[in-house]
Order: sequence, then structure tokens, then C-alpha cells
Amino acid sequence: MRSILKAIEYHIAKLSFEQFAFPKTKNEKISKVLLKKYLPKNPVMIDCGANDGEDSIELIKRLGGTVHSFEPLNDIYKRLEKRKGSNKKMFTYQLALSDRNGLQEFYVSEGTSDASSSLL
Repeated sequence: MRSILKAIEYHIAKLSFEQFAFPKTKNEKISKVLLKKYLPKNPVMIDCGANDGEDSIELIKRLGGTVHSFEPLNDIYKRLEKRKGSNKKMFTYQLALSDRNGLQEFYVSEGTSDASSSLL
């Protein structure tokens, strides 16, 4: 019974956060609904470490505007391009972003995580 109640509590919190931007939640994502209140119409957004582009597509869907999505890793970048398809509001770049121009060493995460690689 306890696990069922926890599952219900989790789904209510997630629904509340995603649909109504209730700030009290254990989810660390920033509510896209809440972001919309602070952004201009048709914002230009940057998705650094875009991974497969799921967030980029969601930002366009919820906020309008355009997204510039950066993903340096080749295999993941291919998934990003596939997800982008013919979306004219999404621009993709196979690059890592830094505070410096030029070439830098890029450290690729090991194991099952493909979302924690870094220039650091």
C-alpha cells in the first residue's frame, strides 16, 4: 500500500510541476510553463549538451521561438539530427561550448551515462 501511495504522490507532483508550475516538487527540472512567464515571445534559446534533442523539441513546443542545440559526441549528435528532422526552428551544431576559442580536450563519460561528458 505504501508503494502505491508513493507512486500516486510522485505522479501528482510531476503532473502539478509540468502542467501548472507548482514549485514544490522533488523534480529538478525547471518548468517550461514557468519559463514562459519570463521570456519574450519567440525567444532564441541555446541547449548546451543537447543530447538527443528531447528538451530542445519540448522548448520549441512549449515556448515557441528557436533553439540552437549543441552536442559534440558523434553518435549522440546523429540521434539529435534524427529527432530534429525537418524542424525549421531547431539548429544543430556538433560542437562543445566553452569560454575559449580553439581546440580543447573533451572528456567522454564512461559506462551507461551518455549525458555527463565535459570539457572539465
